[in-house]
Amino acid sequence: MKKFIFATFLFCFFTHSSRAAIAVVQAANNQVTSATASTINTSGNMVATTAGNLLYISCYEGVNNTSTLAITDSASQTWIQAGGYVSADTSSNQAGFYKPNSASVTSITGTWSGSLSATIPCIMYEISGAATGNPFDANTSNPASSSNTASGNTLNSGTLSTNNTNDILLYAVGIGGNAGTNWIADTGHGYSFPTNSNTGSTGRLGIESKIVSSPQNGVTTFITTSNAQLHRTGIFVAFADTNQPAQMNINFGIGGKAAVGGKTVIGK
Repeated sequence: MKKFIFATFLFCFFTHSSRAAIAVVQAANNQVTSATASTINTSGNMVATTAGNLLYISCYEGVNNTSTLAITDSASQTWIQAGGYVSADTSSNQAGFYKPNSASVTSITGTWSGSLSATIPCIMYEISGAATGNPFDANTSNPASSSNTASGNTLNSGTLSTNNTNDILLYAVGIGGNAGTNWIADTGHGYSFPTNSNTGSTGRLGIESKIVSSPQNGVTTFITTSNAQLHRTGIFVAFADTNQPAQMNINFGIGGKAAVGGKTVIGK
């Protein structure tokens, strides 16, 4: 019996140890105007993804806070929402979705409900080394949202803690107008913008990232843009290299609304 337990321990240890470290494979983006949907594909700056990797996408719209987001891809997969919707006011909305252990895809589309005529930016990250079951870090603060209705250049994140040792942290910020010359990451705390992880000088969405090797306790970050803009929203999320227990996330937005398991309810 002792030999069996020891052998099982060794198998689990070496199986985990041999897994490749969590890493960004690529980021890709697309922004469209006067539209309801934005597609990231291999005709743009996306490379066909590798089967088994984690995919994460965030999209923003600056028309209302009532539309809902649906994610579809070339492999007809079901995506999971990371928390709820984040709104700065009645004229903005942002959400993030992820697909663990994804099939190889050549396109991903984010579609907002309703007959919108909006500027819609979407950004996708492909991540290797993430857990293939449930990589969403199980800490109850994940994700952390933030918003600001006032005009400004910098949006600070909410406060995020993690349970897992090896995670990737992603902070996605949407803004109500063009970013201007630069998207500026929180480099002082190790965050960066990989190639194609922001939508450029005329863009309205950016996602910075950082890989950590210890559990995080109450961390924050920020993204700055050259131009000051209104309707700013942010989603700060963490994904792990080991499978996490399932959990229910509740994120309150304006007006006491909260997203619970992808559904919106009214808070008391």
